[in-house]
Amino acid sequence: MRNGFITAVTCSLLLSWPSIGGEENGTAAKQFTQYRAELVNVSSDLITIAKSLKGLDSDIAQDLIDVADVGCAELDNISDLLTIKDLVLGREDRERILPLIASRIDFVSKKIPNSVDRVNLSISYTHHQGVILSASQIRDTLRKANDLLTRASTLGIDE
Repeated sequence: MRNGFITAVTCSLLLSWPSIGGEENGTAAKQFTQYRAELVNVSSDLITIAKSLKGLDSDIAQDLIDVADVGCAELDNISDLLTIKDLVLGREDRERILPLIASRIDFVSKKIPNSVDRVNLSISYTHHQGVILSASQIRDTLRKANDLLTRASTLGIDE
C-alpha cells in the first residue's frame, strides 16, 4: 500500500516537473546526461590507468570501470524516460507512463548508495593515486545524480 502511495505522489509531482535546479541548469534530463558524460570520462581515464596496473590495483580499477558503466546506463535510461515524458503531449498519456518513470527513478535511487559504498570500499584497498582520484570522481558524480533523483521522487517541482 505504501509503495502505491509513494508512486502516486511521485507521478503527480512528475507531471509538474519540467526541470529541477532552475533554468540556468537546464532540464533534469540534461543534468542526467551531463552526469553520464562525467562517468564516461572517468571510465575512459580508468581504462588508460588500468593498462599500466597489475594485481589488486588492476582489479579495483576494473571494478570501478564496471560501476561507472552501470551508472552511465542507469542515468541514460532515466534521462531517456524524462525526455519521453516531456515529449508526450496528452495528459492522459503522460499519466499512463508516469508510474513507470516513478518506479524506475525510485529503483535507481535505491541502487546508487550501494554503488557509492562499492566505490568507497575500492578506495580503501587501493594505493594508486590515479585510481583513488578517479574513484572519488565516480563517487561524487553518483552522489550528485542521486541527489537529483531523490529530489525527483520527493519534490518533483521546479525550484
